[in-house]
Amino acid sequence: MRIPSKDELKKELLKTELAKLLSSKDIAKLESSLKFISYSKGENIFKQGATITEIAVLVKGLCKFTVENPSNAHGTIIGIKKPVSILGVSTLADTTYKTTAAAMNNAVVAFFNKQDFYDIIKSNPSCAYRMYEFSCNAIRNQLRQISELSQKSIRSRLACTLLNITQLTEDEDFIDLPISRNDLAECSGIATGSTIRLLSDFEKEGIVVLEKKTIKIKDKEKLLEISYES
Repeated sequence: MRIPSKDELKKELLKTELAKLLSSKDIAKLESSLKFISYSKGENIFKQGATITEIAVLVKGLCKFTVENPSNAHGTIIGIKKPVSILGVSTLADTTYKTTAAAMNNAVVAFFNKQDFYDIIKSNPSCAYRMYEFSCNAIRNQLRQISELSQKSIRSRLACTLLNITQLTEDEDFIDLPISRNDLAECSGIATGSTIRLLSDFEKEGIVVLEKKTIKIKDKEKLLEISYES
């Protein structure tokens, strides 16, 4: 992936709905500490338990969030983000990261001083409300994922995961993303072997077409139907 120039990356940030709520003075304040860092596939952007001093915004690439626990060496994937997204639902309120964020492909992340952003939020009601909405949506999505993992069959869980991932793509019927079978398994809360078997079953049923690392959704209606099964 070509790494865009700093000016190109700034333009991407200024296109966001949140940036449009900021005054020129606010933007200048954030720019004083703004920096861009590029990451390779698999590289950690931040680590669970580390101290939060900056706000991170994904500008290019994909990022996954993992909750680490002693019972699972790889942790549990609780979400995937695409640009342009603030990384970490609780970074403003917390002092340490509650998840580990890692690049799923070559990615670029913008960082700026947490206190500067916090000061802007306090003096800008529209921006504060937008951040509140962002937090509520993130929590709502995580609660939905927990519900799916605890109440649905493994077949239904995988269908939910595939549908969720299509929302990260430009073509919602075609998954051509750097998401491994292991990532799919972790997102669905099932074993990798079971994920591979279920994908094969979906292909035999004419629901998907598997081509190397890509997945073509052929029958979205059927996939939706499976996702609602308990």
